[in-house]
Amino acid sequence: MHFGGNFLTFLSAMKSDPFYIYKIWPSVTDPVAWKLILTFMAFELFLCRFLPGREFKATVTPMGNVPVYKANGMACYITTLVALVAGEFWGLFKPAIVYDKVR
Repeated sequence: MHFGGNFLTFLSAMKSDPFYIYKIWPSVTDPVAWKLILTFMAFELFLCRFLPGREFKATVTPMGNVPVYKANGMACYITTLVALVAGEFWGLFKPAIVYDKVR
């Protein structure tokens, strides 16, 4: 983004200043970024737990256990996409904030 998508220019900047990446990298202590990450995690955990799905038994482990999962991954994915579009449509949040934070 800083070099208009030109990877060679980026490599040139890294060659002249090996720590350049730390100058353009977003802060790991940014409260807005953590709010976004934790909200997304909570939403996805809620979906995984409460969306319906058929029972799926995985391969038997070497200890003889048979892990049992709820096969609702596609439903979670579609619900996430619908929630993203609906949230933007009704103005509940601005998905572009993720991109804007990096700029």
